[in-house]
Amino acid sequence: MYRTKNLARYFCTSSAKIKIGPQEFEIPYEIKRSPTDLLKALSAATLKEPDKSAPHFAFIDDPRFIPQSAKQAKEFYITK
Repeated sequence: MYRTKNLARYFCTSSAKIKIGPQEFEIPYEIKRSPTDLLKALSAATLKEPDKSAPHFAFIDDPRFIPQSAKQAKEFYITK
């Protein structure tokens, strides 16, 4: 009998065919990845540019005070 550790190593490094009932499928080989591949994938999935339709972060405190014009924005900055 295989120990659990050896069995896991066997299935992670080889392809195994398993037949369950009338269907048969194959477990694929292990995909070799570097330690930073996950970080690269996450950075590619995030937005590179800020959302242009969102208000400036200074106005997010209270949505009622989001300025509708440049004059209102200037007044808001001065009062804050």
